Amino acid sequence: MTFISILTLISQTLSVLLLLAATLAFIFKRYINEWIKTRFKIQLEKSNGDYKHKLLHELETYKGDILRELEEFKLGIDIRRNIALQVSNSQLSAYQKLVSDYGIIVGEIHTYTLMDPKIREDLNTFRLRILSADRAARSTKDLYGLFLDPGKLQLPLAELGRSIVSILVTELDPVRRLS
Repeated sequence: MTFISILTLISQTLSVLLLLAATLAFIFKRYINEWIKTRFKIQLEKSNGDYKHKLLHELETYKGDILRELEEFKLGIDIRRNIALQVSNSQLSAYQKLVSDYGIIVGEIHTYTLMDPKIREDLNTFRLRILSADRAARSTKDLYGLFLDPGKLQLPLAELGRSIVSILVTELDPVRRLS
């Protein structure tokens, strides 16, 4: 074998070895890249899973807090509504009691004025009865004063009081009516 053939053989062998090494390097590089990608993906999924679990836990905590606040708010609305309903019922009862008390007075006076003077009771006795009923109505007003709106009530009650006094003093007293 000649020197050239040895060199050619070495050159061809090295070429084949280099080609084989390049192929192995390419395959090995792909394998290493895939292995690194897989390891990175596994590590990323693990950290993402931990982060996701932490975020889900925080979200559930936040959701629970919001639901609790919502329930407290609903309870507050229910309590305020019940209180308003009770106050409204108390106001209604107070106004009904006042209307009843003053209605009795007005009815008594109206009946007295329509009665035949021969069968009427004594005027002073009637006045005392009406004044007693008026005191009872005023005590009802004082008793339920917390539930009554003074602005809406003062003027009508003052007018009613003046009318009662006017009827008791002038209208029903025959001596004053004639003068």
